[in-house]
Amino acid sequence: IQPKYIKIVAPNPVKYDEIVEIIYTVPDETNATIRIYDQSNRIVKEIIRSELRLPNINYCDRWDGRLPDGTPAANGIYYISLELSSGVKEIYPVFIRK
Repeated sequence: IQPKYIKIVAPNPVKYDEIVEIIYTVPDETNATIRIYDQSNRIVKEIIRSELRLPNINYCDRWDGRLPDGTPAANGIYYISLELSSGVKEIYPVFIRK
């Protein structure tokens, strides 16, 4: 399934010292939340929480590949989740490698 609102996740795969840029748009004025999940569906990091986003704008939020305690995320597949207050949710995989 091709995401409709998440446009670019780069770089992908990600080295431990790189920053992932998540570029996305929203269909209407809405609040957006971006979270990173691991393969066990646990939240690894919350990038933004319920922030106002307007339509027809390309937004860019970043993840440094680190856990909340500052340690680098382990090698593997992680999932970027874009959740809108309208109930729309998109998932995009990102690969971490050292």
